[in-house]
Amino acid sequence: MLSELSLDIRTLAFVATLSAVMQAILLAVLWRAVPRSAATAVWAAGGALLALGFILLAFRHLLPDVLSIVVANLAIAGAHALYLLGIERYCGRRSSTAFVVAVLAATLGFFVVFGLVVPDTGVRIVVISIALLALSFVSAWRLWQRDRAVRSPIDLLVAALLATHGVFHSLRGGYTFLVERGIQDFMAASTIHAFAFIDVIIFCFASGVGFAVLTISALHRALEKELQDKNRLFSVLAHDLRSPFGGLVGLADLIAIAFSKKQYDRIEDLAGQGSLNAKEVLALLDDLLIWGRAEFKGEKSPAEPIDLDGLTTSVLSLQSKVADEKGITITRDLNVKTAFGVRAHAEVVLRNLISNALKFSSGGAEIIIRSHAQEGRVILSVSDRGIGLADKSKAAAVAGDFNSRAGTAGEKGAGLGLSLCSDLCAGDGQDLWLAENPAGGTIASFTLDAWNPGDHINPAAGAQAAA
Repeated sequence: MLSELSLDIRTLAFVATLSAVMQAILLAVLWRAVPRSAATAVWAAGGALLALGFILLAFRHLLPDVLSIVVANLAIAGAHALYLLGIERYCGRRSSTAFVVAVLAATLGFFVVFGLVVPDTGVRIVVISIALLALSFVSAWRLWQRDRAVRSPIDLLVAALLATHGVFHSLRGGYTFLVERGIQDFMAASTIHAFAFIDVIIFCFASGVGFAVLTISALHRALEKELQDKNRLFSVLAHDLRSPFGGLVGLADLIAIAFSKKQYDRIEDLAGQGSLNAKEVLALLDDLLIWGRAEFKGEKSPAEPIDLDGLTTSVLSLQSKVADEKGITITRDLNVKTAFGVRAHAEVVLRNLISNALKFSSGGAEIIIRSHAQEGRVILSVSDRGIGLADKSKAAAVAGDFNSRAGTAGEKGAGLGLSLCSDLCAGDGQDLWLAENPAGGTIASFTLDAWNPGDHINPAAGAQAAA
């Protein structure tokens, strides 16, 4: 009976090894076929580690213990760690690097002691079971925690698979600790260890397919977003850029007529208006280029300390003429003078918020630019006492759907400025929102990181020091 059980375990071990190799091949092909996915490369590396671990286990009696016990089990734990890191990339969450390193370091330490110094098969089974239990449960929890707006049924299925995988290893480790602690030969062990290989076979097949479907799903969402972004870009080009250029052409015609009539005072006024319109068009074009680099090229601009006095001064230099024409006063109340973030993005966002405040404010009104610290971030807000937000507009703003209305002087817009700003903020890990001003009007706010010299490195200062 014992020989039959031993043969069964060895056969299952061979099939499990083959399954791990097939999973590694599947994930490697997936990685090469979908290079745009941030998670597939990590999952492919995990598949390769899992296959390596089981190949080393398969040659248990031909290889030294350091390879067939220590390296093999560390590779299996490392594969599960990479599955977790890949899931966190897929979900857009911060990597649990410290947790992963702690689990792998503990696994390595226990396997060196109980695999080489004081050999103990039972302890090793308990240790690897705990490691796989912890990594599988955290992976399942990360998928379960995903925002319901984007969480799909396949996310829940993969989470359930990982949780089941973890439950099995909790039972296996508990059984070994309570009943079979004195096990000597793993390949001639009890039935629960035979089930360990069945678990591996099922896990390799199901996780390989699951990761493939997750990747395809993420790619589908990315392509949909890219299509929406391109449609949005064409809308901006067709509306927000074409209209100002049409205005510039009209101004040029008026200047030509005024010049033919020698109306030099009128020429001066028209030229000033044309200069202002040209600056506004250039600012919008700069905004589109900055947004396009972030959205289509995936370029990550470096963060740096931002002088908020200098930032607001730079932005207001383009808005002062509009404010003067409408008789609007813009004041600053900056409780925090320095923040940390992408300056170009902050300038785009602040310029749009001030532009909207001017657009929806009546003559003689006041706009206030404020900054204050809150929970490790700096909130920069623009308050106006204009026409305010309707309930429907507030709900749309919360959802990131910013719709445009005509301004108090009939100003028109496509409503795309704030939408682009929302994308930039989201890409930088920041927030943008609109709220009703209790005094009437709107408060538009966005966040930047707080500037702590001890936590952040100023790239410019570092370059100067290196020089």
